Formats: sequence, C-alpha cells, structure tokens
Amino acid sequence: MNSSLENWIGRLQTDRMELCTTLSGIPEEQFTRPSQPGKWSIAEIVAHLITADRLSLEYMKKKSGAIETVGDAGWFEDFKMLAFTISQRIPIKYNAPKGVLQNTPRSIELSNLSNDWNAILQDYKIFLEGIPEQYTRRKIYKHPILGRIDARLCLQTLHEHYHHHLPQIKRLL
Repeated sequence: MNSSLENWIGRLQTDRMELCTTLSGIPEEQFTRPSQPGKWSIAEIVAHLITADRLSLEYMKKKSGAIETVGDAGWFEDFKMLAFTISQRIPIKYNAPKGVLQNTPRSIELSNLSNDWNAILQDYKIFLEGIPEQYTRRKIYKHPILGRIDARLCLQTLHEHYHHHLPQIKRLL
C-alpha cells in the first residue's frame, strides 16, 4: 500500500481505537442519552461517523472500477483540503449530507463499536492495497463539499470529520 495511504489508515485506526477505549468505560445509558431533546447522543454521533466511513468506502470501491479513466488530484485538491481542514476545526455546526443521514442508524450498540470500526478499517486496507501505485492520486471519491478527490484526501476528510465531532462527544462524557 502507498505509504501516504498507510499513514492515514493508521491515524484513523488510532483515533477510533482511542475513542472506543474511552467509551468502553461509560454506562450504556450515558452512551444513548442526548444532552437535550433534539440533540444527538454519543451513540448517534458514533453511528454517523461509522456510516460516513462505510459509505465513503463503498463509493470509492464503485468508482475504482474505472480508475484508469479518471484524472489525478493535484495542488488544487490539496488546497481545497486545507480549507476543508480549517472549516472542520472551527466550532460551526454543519448539516450532514442527506445520503449519510438516510443511511445512519439511530444508534449503535456500545459493545459492537470496536468490532464495527475494525471491520470497516480492515475493508479500507484491503481495498487500498489493491490500488496500483500509479493510480493512488486518481479522483475516485466525490466529497459533498470538496468535489472529486483521491483516496488519500478521502481518508484525510474522514480524519477531519472525526475530529470535528470529537468535542461534541467529549461534552457528553
């Protein structure tokens, strides 16, 4: 696997396992209780993150079938990623894309959390290992804000998405 992709997979894995360890010590009631009516619980936030991870992988798998025909990401996509990173680090609420919301379960079992994320990350590894080195910068993912980007930038958006929601989770702990 490309070293840059491997680095981002490692970061995603570290993030998710640290959260799983933190959440493993909380009562189920705290995991599923929102701070106030109409707000998401930790379980709903985590279900949203897992859904975004899963749907992103499914999209890349679908689009990689024609990887030879799509263009490469370049400096412009890297610049857009920088702007996206800044937008995710400031405390502004964004509406989730309709497709993610429609496919997000209302909750997830705390006991299944680590296994669910591990399975998704393993699927990412398998998929990314299958991308030939010369195609790693191909734009096989379409982000709702950034547009068409490559797999590395997709992984980076998942990392930023996680860190965007982390303060929300910490407030509920």
